[in-house]
Amino acid sequence: MFKMIEDVKFTSMADGRLVKKVNGRTAYFGKDESEAIAKYRRMIEAVDAGLAPGSPTVGRLLNDFEVAAANRVQLRKMKQRTLDGYKRVTDIIGKTFNPRSALESLTEADFQKLAVALHRPSPTTTSWHLTVALMLFKYGADRHLIDPIRFKDALALPTATEMRRSKRERGKRMFVSAQLREMVEAAPAHWKCWILLGLNCAFGCEDIENLRPEMIDLENGICDFPRAKKEIDRRSALWPETVAALRECPAPFKIEAGQITSRFPDFLKSINCYTSRITFSALRKTFSTVAQDFGDGSIVDLVMGHAPHRYNMRAAYSQGTSDRRLRELADYVRRWFTGELTIEGLP
Repeated sequence: MFKMIEDVKFTSMADGRLVKKVNGRTAYFGKDESEAIAKYRRMIEAVDAGLAPGSPTVGRLLNDFEVAAANRVQLRKMKQRTLDGYKRVTDIIGKTFNPRSALESLTEADFQKLAVALHRPSPTTTSWHLTVALMLFKYGADRHLIDPIRFKDALALPTATEMRRSKRERGKRMFVSAQLREMVEAAPAHWKCWILLGLNCAFGCEDIENLRPEMIDLENGICDFPRAKKEIDRRSALWPETVAALRECPAPFKIEAGQITSRFPDFLKSINCYTSRITFSALRKTFSTVAQDFGDGSIVDLVMGHAPHRYNMRAAYSQGTSDRRLRELADYVRRWFTGELTIEGLP
């Protein structure tokens, strides 16, 4: 049975599906007439452009990538916050490329245009955008939807030189000891606790979100908290101030990492300690900067949750670290914080 839709002749199957040969191959167009004619027009455009009918499109790749990422969130292999970051980048790609465009029609010039759209003043942000874009197109290349050669050069990440130049131009992103004392003194109980955890234990926002009571031994002043993402060992000795703050404001904290990030500038402004472009992670940077003067990199790595180099045989054979060294490191950073210790070259 034949059916005419506009000026196009389709074959109507017994189940109502519309069928038509395109470029010598049978194509199925579903049951909806408006969708069928629209799909047919797109296929004819693809044939006229020298592409195979039904070629994978940008929209299909974006959708498949987002679905795969969402599945990883459901399996608890990825955070929702990471998926949200992916979607911000895929939205830019969807606006730069026509979602109906066939992937095989994209040229080097198209990817260079995308690189411009993904560029931001900060090389760090640009690097993140480009990394997600590369992940997207690699996802397509691994499934033979697109040739990897065409996008790699155009979407190259910022060079190490560019990253170093940007870091130098931004200046130091850390707090001075006097500023930290003022912050702790003026902070409400929950902010005081989070600031001390950031400075004492090198915690980031996500660490604070995931901290649980069983990870903290307040009696002995020890926090044992493997990094959630990579299961890297992390252990730190707590200051008396941190123990007192945790007793007043015990974990778990009913707040998400993103909320700490977004509220931190307003908190700093409320106590007249705001500095432009300083985020909560500056506490972790401050700990790292001060702790490196302690002279024991392996202990600093343990507190910060940094994995040893794969060829570090000493770390491979080591079965633990003395809490005495952890307490010595904690005391070293604390004496800088209280003003008892001056480190040459640091404010």
